Amino acid sequence: MEITLTRNAMDILKEKAGTHSKLALALIDSKDPFLRDKGACAKGSFFQIIPFLTEFGQYVTRIEHPSLDIYTSQNEQCYLGKSLIMDYDQRLNSFSLENEIAVLDHNIKLNNCFFS
Repeated sequence: MEITLTRNAMDILKEKAGTHSKLALALIDSKDPFLRDKGACAKGSFFQIIPFLTEFGQYVTRIEHPSLDIYTSQNEQCYLGKSLIMDYDQRLNSFSLENEIAVLDHNIKLNNCFFS
């Protein structure tokens, strides 16, 4: 599985999460104790981006990208497909995610980061 980030998406992720942060692409699911302990909450319609500096819990499935460390879990992997594209909309202050078949989410927020 791989992800392509537009220049806008890449710039915002590096600016808001930091270049040394690892990112988890996760479904919005408050039942997951690992995410709940990290303060994860509904930030998008279906997915959320969570920056981590250390442990990832079950989020160990790497999504290939040349310059960012992005992970997901086996549970989320079945929803994502093989080839992802992420963009950032300045006007909406949110990311969009699509795979080779359809748009997966058009309103993803970066968890614990203030955009306005």
